[in-house]
Amino acid sequence: MIELISDYIHATEFDASDKRKTKKFQIISNSSGAVLGWVGWYGAWRQYVFNPCNDTLFNHGCLDSISDFLVQLNEMQRANREKK
Repeated sequence: MIELISDYIHATEFDASDKRKTKKFQIISNSSGAVLGWVGWYGAWRQYVFNPCNDTLFNHGCLDSISDFLVQLNEMQRANREKK
């Protein structure tokens, strides 16, 4: 699954064949195709987090877009948990 986060970056879901309970995504530059980091579940905080790759730079617009993506994922996770 590919999800457009902004005009400059998108998220690609990792292979779901490992039977994870939560999703994991690579954050990728639309212009270069470079992997900028990943988003995954951090159990200790019970939420999705962004882990940037070394030597990557982000302006506030990209960070806002990634933050919005995290909020969306965390809201979906909470909604799924409440259904059970």
